[in-house]
Amino acid sequence: MWDRVRPPERLVPHLDAVVELAARSLVCCAGDTAAHLDLRDDNVVVDTEGAAWICDWNWAARSAAWVDLVTLLISARGDGHDADAWLSCHPLTTDVSPDHVDALLAALCGYMWHESAREPAEWSPFLRRHQRWYARVLTDWLADRRGWR
Repeated sequence: MWDRVRPPERLVPHLDAVVELAARSLVCCAGDTAAHLDLRDDNVVVDTEGAAWICDWNWAARSAAWVDLVTLLISARGDGHDADAWLSCHPLTTDVSPDHVDALLAALCGYMWHESAREPAEWSPFLRRHQRWYARVLTDWLADRRGWR
């Protein structure tokens, strides 16, 4: 989606690298694991027995086993948690190339900037606000990981 959005100022000097990363995301994230692709706190319901149920499977696909962990950590990062610390010690990501994670972040970032600029969604009045927040979190996370100040 990077060819359809106005990039955030922080990424403008690095836009070629961002586009290249995003273009590699399908290869970097390939796999045979069932993935939710929108795993976040409001898509998880915990029942009275303590079991967690993942809901809202609109974007289900096959991917690398670590992809959903990264998508879950977007909102954690936005809430001030050290998402990279989790990635560095979690069994799903300890052996994943940082470039692969960055490729996913770059692709999701472009998608969120694109979607957040669309007309308001009547069926979900806070969707565009959520997408803008995710876009900002992804922008900062990617830039911080790449050392882009």
